[in-house]
Amino acid sequence: MTVDNFAAVTSDKIGAELYRRVKDVSRFARRTGIHAMRRASYLAYYGHDTEGLHTAGNVEESGEDGELRLIKINEFRATLQHVLTYITQDRVTWAARALNAAGGTLSATKLAATILDHYASRNALVEEVDRAIEMMLFLDTAYLSVTWDVDAGEAYGVQPPPEPDPENPDAPPPDPNAPPRIIHEGDVRVRALSPLDVYADPFRDPREARWRIERTPTNRYDLAAKYPKMAEKILALPAPETSRDLWMHSGTDIDHTDDVSLFTFYHAPTASIPKGRLVLFLSDDCVLMDMETPYGEIPIYRVCAHEFYGTPFGYALAYDLLAPQQALDMLYSTVVTNESAVAIQSFIAEDDINIDVASLRGGLNLIRKPRGASDPAPLQLLRTSPQTYESIDLMTKTFRSLSGVNNVSRGEPDAQLRSGTALAFMESRTLHFQSKGAMARTQASEWVGGAVIRRLRQFAGTQRIVGFAGPSGAYQARTFTGKDLEGISHIVVETGSPMQRSQAFRIEAGGALLQQPGMIKTAEQYLQLVTTGNITPLME
Repeated sequence: MTVDNFAAVTSDKIGAELYRRVKDVSRFARRTGIHAMRRASYLAYYGHDTEGLHTAGNVEESGEDGELRLIKINEFRATLQHVLTYITQDRVTWAARALNAAGGTLSATKLAATILDHYASRNALVEEVDRAIEMMLFLDTAYLSVTWDVDAGEAYGVQPPPEPDPENPDAPPPDPNAPPRIIHEGDVRVRALSPLDVYADPFRDPREARWRIERTPTNRYDLAAKYPKMAEKILALPAPETSRDLWMHSGTDIDHTDDVSLFTFYHAPTASIPKGRLVLFLSDDCVLMDMETPYGEIPIYRVCAHEFYGTPFGYALAYDLLAPQQALDMLYSTVVTNESAVAIQSFIAEDDINIDVASLRGGLNLIRKPRGASDPAPLQLLRTSPQTYESIDLMTKTFRSLSGVNNVSRGEPDAQLRSGTALAFMESRTLHFQSKGAMARTQASEWVGGAVIRRLRQFAGTQRIVGFAGPSGAYQARTFTGKDLEGISHIVVETGSPMQRSQAFRIEAGGALLQQPGMIKTAEQYLQLVTTGNITPLME
């Protein structure tokens, strides 16, 4: 019995093979329970209940007669936002490494760093990396796609009108009145993707992936114009499941979206597929393009801080915080239910006392009662158990213990922590605890930076302009083409120690060095130290 390599089948069969794998990977995630875990984390992060309805902004009524109150105080999201802030607080600084020390190659390294800084400010490069890091925190895994978009960049020409297809003489002739298609210089496209948008072999170590499939919502009319031979099939496709439908299991009842799910299959060059493969498809019988991959790699990079060993999935810190959040929801709801039911003051009096209440000016009341009768007394029904508040405090501490986000990190330092050194040490403990996440961000930034340079080196055939700040701080511009980036071996991101990255340490260090004669000579040096933590200029 022989087993065919699905990635090597002919173009007329590849659509069915790939679409089946999309469905298989989705079923695998559901059967293993990882989709349910990710969905629960997604809903908790955005303050939704299990039905996918937003509840964090309301006090809901529950019970048979609406006698209960449900409230969500989203400690889950607040904690993960603290973690995200710590992981992403440092500015990403790229540095290029050369294959050799030749003058032209060293010039290329400076150009590469300038290009990446330019893309970071103009093309939201860092924002996409940090968006992937945020998804990783509550979905365990995210992806970054770095591809070449032929329809981006400046326009520089017009594509000639299409010729009749000699292989299909019965096909209708090209429309002579069709608008000309503008040719663009192309540009790099970087996108952060959730686990719902990427499909891969679930039985293979994700670090050794041979293929991945990316799902992109795309306008069907644009696709029909771009692939006129498949226009009829493209326009007839049903509305796809949106990410909201997949996460929340509550559809929007909107079936007239202009988008369809465009799937892009990337297969790396291997012994069985020497030149790799790239396939664009919309369904099992609608394949738009089938070609050798132009990238020489899979241009989708997996971002994961903690592996779920023995599975193709990651494990998120958020999963350990789901149960404490549910406990907090119940405890806070108990307090609010009690307060709303019996917090309004009531009075109690003996049954046979004839009490007369007269209104005075200013809203005051005069109460008359028979001589010798007992006074009406306030009825104290509000007695929330002290154990309830102790449990709330316990769950709050549990959040901080599980996440490593201590009181100093939350801006609530203990009274005995007075010195900057002590505060810096406590803050560095949080940074150490989150070091895996920081490493994932550094690695993702290096992957993206390297991929951007490779795409430009391969596809940037026309001259481009990048702007940068010169030695005097004035804005300067430089032109380049892909050939100017020859000789770059890889891209690195430089980082420092966790304590050096804490603001408390920088201020304390700056104050200490100010006391040393000759160490800090100018205000600019002090501000640079406090802002960046870089002490190298002071040592030169």
